[in-house]
Amino acid sequence: MEYRKLASTIILALFLLCMLLPIKPVFAEAFQVKTDKDNYYPGSKLTIIVSGATANKKVAIQINDPANNVKYVDELTADSTGSASVSITIPTDWPLGKYTIYARDDYTGNLATYQFNIIALPKVSSILLTANVTSILAGGAVEFTATVKDQYGNVMAGVDVDLLVDGVKYASKVTGSDGKALFTVVFSNAGIFSVYASSAGVSSNIVTITVARIPPVLTSITITANAT
Repeated sequence: MEYRKLASTIILALFLLCMLLPIKPVFAEAFQVKTDKDNYYPGSKLTIIVSGATANKKVAIQINDPANNVKYVDELTADSTGSASVSITIPTDWPLGKYTIYARDDYTGNLATYQFNIIALPKVSSILLTANVTSILAGGAVEFTATVKDQYGNVMAGVDVDLLVDGVKYASKVTGSDGKALFTVVFSNAGIFSVYASSAGVSSNIVTITVARIPPVLTSITITANAT
Protein backbone atom coordinates (compact mmCIF):
# COMPACT_ATOMS: atom_id res chain seq x y z
CA MET A 1 0.00 0.00 0.00
CA GLU A 2 2.80 2.36 0.93
CA TYR A 3 4.57 1.46 -2.32
CA ARG A 4 1.52 2.38 -4.42
CA LYS A 5 1.12 5.65 -2.54
CA LEU A 6 4.79 6.51 -3.13
CA ALA A 7 4.54 5.65 -6.83
CA SER A 8 1.43 7.81 -7.21
CA THR A 9 3.20 10.70 -5.51
CA ILE A 10 6.20 10.39 -7.83
CA ILE A 11 3.99 10.26 -10.94
CA LEU A 12 2.05 13.31 -9.77
CA ALA A 13 5.30 15.20 -9.09
CA LEU A 14 6.65 14.37 -12.55
CA PHE A 15 3.37 15.47 -14.13
CA LEU A 16 3.44 18.79 -12.30
CA LEU A 17 7.11 19.27 -13.24
CA CYS A 18 6.32 18.71 -16.91
CA MET A 19 3.48 21.22 -16.69
CA LEU A 20 5.87 23.83 -15.32
CA LEU A 21 8.54 23.31 -18.00
CA PRO A 22 8.36 25.79 -20.91
CA ILE A 23 6.98 24.25 -24.06
CA LYS A 24 8.73 25.33 -27.25
CA PRO A 25 6.21 25.48 -30.08
CA VAL A 26 7.17 23.94 -33.39
CA PHE A 27 6.18 25.94 -36.44
CA ALA A 28 6.25 24.72 -40.01
CA GLU A 29 8.48 26.80 -42.28
CA ALA A 30 6.49 29.28 -44.33
CA PHE A 31 6.19 28.50 -48.02
CA GLN A 32 8.36 30.93 -49.96
CA VAL A 33 10.27 31.44 -53.19
CA LYS A 34 13.32 33.62 -53.86
CA THR A 35 16.31 34.00 -56.18
CA ASP A 36 20.03 33.81 -55.44
CA LYS A 37 20.50 37.50 -56.36
CA ASP A 38 18.37 40.59 -56.85
CA ASN A 39 19.89 41.82 -60.13
CA TYR A 40 20.87 39.87 -63.25
CA TYR A 41 22.35 40.62 -66.66
CA PRO A 42 20.90 39.19 -69.87
CA GLY A 43 22.56 35.84 -70.53
CA SER A 44 23.48 35.25 -66.87
CA LYS A 45 22.36 32.35 -64.67
CA LEU A 46 19.28 32.75 -62.47
CA THR A 47 18.62 30.31 -59.62
CA ILE A 48 15.10 29.99 -58.16
CA ILE A 49 14.93 28.61 -54.61
CA VAL A 50 11.77 27.23 -52.98
CA SER A 51 11.43 26.40 -49.28
CA GLY A 52 8.61 25.41 -46.94
CA ALA A 53 6.82 23.33 -49.58
CA THR A 54 5.10 20.03 -48.86
CA ALA A 55 7.75 17.32 -48.73
CA ASN A 56 8.05 15.24 -51.90
CA LYS A 57 5.21 17.12 -53.60
CA LYS A 58 5.05 19.24 -56.76
CA VAL A 59 5.65 23.00 -56.90
CA ALA A 60 4.58 25.03 -59.94
CA ILE A 61 6.83 27.94 -61.00
CA GLN A 62 6.04 30.83 -63.33
CA ILE A 63 8.03 33.95 -64.27
CA ASN A 64 6.30 37.05 -65.66
CA ASP A 65 8.11 39.96 -67.30
CA PRO A 66 7.59 43.68 -66.51
CA ALA A 67 4.58 43.74 -68.87
CA ASN A 68 3.11 40.69 -67.06
CA ASN A 69 3.80 38.36 -69.99
CA VAL A 70 4.58 34.76 -69.05
CA LYS A 71 8.25 34.08 -69.85
CA TYR A 72 8.94 30.78 -68.07
CA VAL A 73 6.94 27.89 -66.59
CA ASP A 74 8.25 24.84 -64.74
CA GLU A 75 7.24 22.18 -62.23
CA LEU A 76 9.60 21.17 -59.44
CA THR A 77 9.48 18.38 -56.88
CA ALA A 78 10.27 19.33 -53.30
CA ASP A 79 12.67 17.09 -51.40
CA SER A 80 12.08 15.57 -47.96
CA THR A 81 12.77 18.96 -46.33
CA GLY A 82 10.30 20.82 -48.54
CA SER A 83 13.04 22.51 -50.59
CA ALA A 84 13.53 22.71 -54.35
CA SER A 85 15.57 24.79 -56.79
CA VAL A 86 16.17 25.26 -60.48
CA SER A 87 18.69 27.30 -62.48
CA ILE A 88 18.08 28.83 -65.90
CA THR A 89 20.06 31.02 -68.27
CA ILE A 90 18.26 34.30 -68.84
CA PRO A 91 17.62 34.72 -72.59
CA THR A 92 19.30 37.78 -74.05
CA ASP A 93 16.02 38.88 -75.66
CA TRP A 94 14.14 39.22 -72.37
CA PRO A 95 13.36 42.91 -71.77
CA LEU A 96 15.03 44.83 -68.97
CA GLY A 97 13.04 45.59 -65.85
CA LYS A 98 11.39 44.01 -62.80
CA TYR A 99 10.23 40.39 -63.05
CA THR A 100 7.89 38.45 -60.76
CA ILE A 101 8.18 34.78 -59.82
CA TYR A 102 4.99 32.97 -58.83
CA ALA A 103 5.23 29.68 -56.92
CA ARG A 104 2.36 27.35 -55.96
CA ASP A 105 2.46 24.32 -53.67
CA ASP A 106 0.25 21.90 -55.62
CA TYR A 107 -0.61 19.91 -52.47
CA THR A 108 -1.69 22.76 -50.17
CA GLY A 109 -2.44 25.44 -52.75
CA ASN A 110 -0.14 27.88 -50.92
CA LEU A 111 1.16 30.72 -53.07
CA ALA A 112 4.38 32.76 -52.88
CA THR A 113 5.89 35.51 -55.03
CA TYR A 114 9.28 37.17 -55.41
CA GLN A 115 10.70 39.90 -57.63
CA PHE A 116 14.08 40.38 -59.28
CA ASN A 117 15.55 42.74 -61.88
CA ILE A 118 17.20 42.24 -65.25
CA ILE A 119 19.56 45.15 -65.83
CA ALA A 120 21.70 46.26 -68.77
CA LEU A 121 25.12 44.73 -69.27
CA PRO A 122 27.91 46.89 -67.81
CA LYS A 123 29.61 49.28 -70.22
CA VAL A 124 32.31 51.90 -69.93
CA SER A 125 30.73 55.00 -68.44
CA SER A 126 33.62 57.01 -67.01
CA ILE A 127 37.42 57.15 -67.05
CA LEU A 128 39.45 59.05 -64.48
CA LEU A 129 43.03 59.87 -65.47
CA THR A 130 45.60 60.85 -62.85
CA ALA A 131 49.36 61.52 -62.99
CA ASN A 132 52.03 61.25 -60.32
CA VAL A 133 53.51 64.61 -61.43
CA THR A 134 52.45 67.34 -63.83
CA SER A 135 55.70 69.33 -64.13
CA ILE A 136 58.97 67.71 -65.18
CA LEU A 137 62.19 68.38 -67.05
CA ALA A 138 62.69 67.20 -70.61
CA GLY A 139 63.67 63.54 -70.67
CA GLY A 140 61.66 62.81 -67.54
CA ALA A 141 58.82 60.28 -67.15
CA VAL A 142 55.26 60.59 -65.88
CA GLU A 143 53.20 57.71 -64.47
CA PHE A 144 49.54 57.85 -65.55
CA THR A 145 46.67 55.82 -64.06
CA ALA A 146 43.37 55.42 -65.90
CA THR A 147 40.51 54.09 -63.75
CA VAL A 148 37.54 52.74 -65.70
CA LYS A 149 34.02 52.40 -64.24
CA ASP A 150 30.69 51.21 -65.62
CA GLN A 151 27.28 52.88 -65.44
CA TYR A 152 26.69 51.32 -62.02
CA GLY A 153 29.84 52.83 -60.54
CA ASN A 154 31.77 49.55 -60.50
CA VAL A 155 35.37 49.27 -61.72
CA MET A 156 35.78 47.29 -64.95
CA ALA A 157 38.48 44.68 -65.50
CA GLY A 158 39.78 43.51 -68.87
CA VAL A 159 38.98 46.75 -70.71
CA ASP A 160 41.26 48.10 -73.47
CA VAL A 161 42.34 51.68 -72.78
CA ASP A 162 44.27 54.03 -75.09
CA LEU A 163 46.44 56.88 -73.83
CA LEU A 164 46.71 59.89 -76.13
CA VAL A 165 49.24 62.72 -75.98
CA ASP A 166 48.14 65.83 -77.86
CA GLY A 167 45.54 63.71 -79.64
CA VAL A 168 48.03 61.08 -80.83
CA LYS A 169 47.79 57.53 -79.50
CA TYR A 170 50.81 56.82 -77.32
CA ALA A 171 50.04 53.32 -75.94
CA SER A 172 47.27 50.83 -75.16
CA LYS A 173 46.84 48.86 -71.95
CA VAL A 174 44.22 46.54 -70.40
CA THR A 175 42.67 47.28 -67.01
CA GLY A 176 43.38 44.92 -64.14
CA SER A 177 40.97 43.56 -61.54
CA ASP A 178 41.02 46.99 -59.88
CA GLY A 179 39.81 48.66 -63.07
CA LYS A 180 43.11 50.49 -63.54
CA ALA A 181 45.42 50.74 -66.56
CA LEU A 182 48.94 52.05 -65.91
CA PHE A 183 51.06 54.00 -68.39
CA THR A 184 54.57 55.46 -68.32
CA VAL A 185 55.28 58.31 -70.72
CA VAL A 186 58.74 59.77 -71.33
CA PHE A 187 58.64 63.40 -72.50
CA SER A 188 61.80 64.08 -74.49
CA ASN A 189 61.00 67.61 -75.59
CA ALA A 190 60.05 70.72 -73.67
CA GLY A 191 56.53 72.06 -74.00
CA ILE A 192 52.99 71.79 -72.67
CA PHE A 193 51.19 68.53 -73.45
CA SER A 194 47.54 67.48 -73.11
CA VAL A 195 47.07 63.84 -72.12
CA TYR A 196 43.84 61.86 -71.87
CA ALA A 197 42.62 58.25 -71.93
CA SER A 198 39.93 56.72 -74.12
CA SER A 199 37.96 53.47 -74.20
CA ALA A 200 34.82 52.35 -76.03
CA GLY A 201 34.13 55.88 -77.22
CA VAL A 202 34.43 57.38 -73.73
CA SER A 203 37.19 59.89 -72.97
CA SER A 204 38.71 60.82 -69.64
CA ASN A 205 39.54 64.19 -68.20
CA ILE A 206 42.59 65.96 -69.66
CA VAL A 207 45.81 66.09 -67.66
CA THR A 208 48.19 68.88 -68.65
CA ILE A 209 51.90 68.12 -68.40
CA THR A 210 54.42 70.95 -68.42
CA VAL A 211 57.91 69.93 -69.58
CA ALA A 212 60.74 72.43 -69.02
CA ARG A 213 64.08 72.54 -70.78
CA ILE A 214 67.00 71.12 -68.89
CA PRO A 215 68.99 74.11 -67.58
CA PRO A 216 72.54 74.39 -68.94
CA VAL A 217 75.25 72.92 -66.77
CA LEU A 218 78.53 74.80 -66.27
CA THR A 219 81.28 72.47 -67.45
CA SER A 220 84.28 74.76 -67.90
CA ILE A 221 85.54 78.33 -67.47
CA THR A 222 87.91 79.94 -69.96
CA ILE A 223 89.90 83.01 -68.93
CA THR A 224 91.50 85.20 -71.58
CA ALA A 225 93.49 88.39 -71.39
CA ASN A 226 94.13 91.06 -74.01
CA ALA A 227 97.75 91.38 -72.89
CA THR A 228 100.23 89.69 -70.60
